[in-house]
Amino acid sequence: MKKYMKIHESPFNIIRTVMSLINDKFIDHGIRVAYICHMMSKYEGRVDGHELRMMTSSALFHDIGAYKTEEVEDLMHFEVANSLPHAVYGYLFTKYLSPLDSQAEVILYHHMPYSDSLKHTSPYMKQALRMHLADRIDISALFDGDNRAVIDAVAKYSGSLFSPYEVELFINADKKYDIINAIRDDTCETYMRDYYNGLALKEEELIKLIKMLVFTIDFRSEQTIVHTIQVAAFAKLLGEYFNMSEEEQEDLYFAGLLHDFGKIKVPVSILEKDGPLDNDEWPVMKRHAQWTREIVGGFANDDITEIAARHHEKLNGSGYPGKLLADDLTLSQRIMAVADIASALSGKRSYKDPMPKETVLGILEKMGGNGQLDSDIIKVLEANYDAFMSKSAHDSQDAASRYEALKSEYAALISKYTSLDDKFYATNEQLFADLAASSCCA
Repeated sequence: MKKYMKIHESPFNIIRTVMSLINDKFIDHGIRVAYICHMMSKYEGRVDGHELRMMTSSALFHDIGAYKTEEVEDLMHFEVANSLPHAVYGYLFTKYLSPLDSQAEVILYHHMPYSDSLKHTSPYMKQALRMHLADRIDISALFDGDNRAVIDAVAKYSGSLFSPYEVELFINADKKYDIINAIRDDTCETYMRDYYNGLALKEEELIKLIKMLVFTIDFRSEQTIVHTIQVAAFAKLLGEYFNMSEEEQEDLYFAGLLHDFGKIKVPVSILEKDGPLDNDEWPVMKRHAQWTREIVGGFANDDITEIAARHHEKLNGSGYPGKLLADDLTLSQRIMAVADIASALSGKRSYKDPMPKETVLGILEKMGGNGQLDSDIIKVLEANYDAFMSKSAHDSQDAASRYEALKSEYAALISKYTSLDDKFYATNEQLFADLAASSCCA
């Protein structure tokens, strides 16, 4: 029996808060598209609870690829000239690194015109065509204040851009549920919040969702994913050696996953700078610890929040953001500080190569000797360094290999197909053949 819940917030509010920090324009758009798809499926009455949930969630995250490719303005037009990069990235991210992997092809095809869809036999095409229509309805509604004009805009492209079945379904669903007006005011978001609150997800499902959001953030800076997982693994292993309870070890692992959440607000130019930060950049980077507290504190319990947020504090008061002293820091918080530095030193960064074992341990011993870090924790790490590195490499192998596969497949597909001068990526027949083959063999 667990002594307390790790998470105290609803899934919708977690998604809303975190994704708005990346780009509030996209998460607002995602909520509206999810609502449109949801209400169309509700009107249709042929979708069971699980299928409805998966379809709604994939619509909520349908533009997740654009967080990577930064196609914000391009997607805010009724006709999308080049949807290949963000659709492929979103497909691969969903396929490799999310609990929505079964919906990956929906994300891939979500800008496919109906006329091109007739050439393909994907079982996910119907969902993709619905999402495509919902996506464009929202864009039309943003720029046209007249509801009739929105209906006319989508009806004009029935049979070419949009499925005639989906167009008719939307028109009838709008008559019943007043969808267009709902996406123009707070009705839509209120409905979606109530829907997700009513799902009563288990804590394990919420943690999977948060891991997905962590990965989303990590990909803004490509070298952080292994660091995140390694810190979590180091911290949990150290907790085990100090005979912490299973609950405390789990808290350490979860806090390790969340410790750099605040970097979501740090510009990529600083995160990925190839060299030392200057006097203007360093204060911005240091603020990530406080931002971690503000963000994580919005959904995680206080113990986990403070373990995550205090990973740069030092025993002698030289750390940040609080310049705390030894008596202010719990064993778990001290462990997190050691785990973070050990991983940073032993890992590759934009400004350095991995350091060898002797160098890593020498720096840690020096920091323990001058009162910055807990010497007892460093001794445990030193005595078990090889075993810790092996175990953390094993723990991070799955995510790291998935990420490498994602990068490799994305680079190959983009390099091969972006040179084609097609208005819609759906006309790239060989692309979809390759993607279908990779889906079957993944």
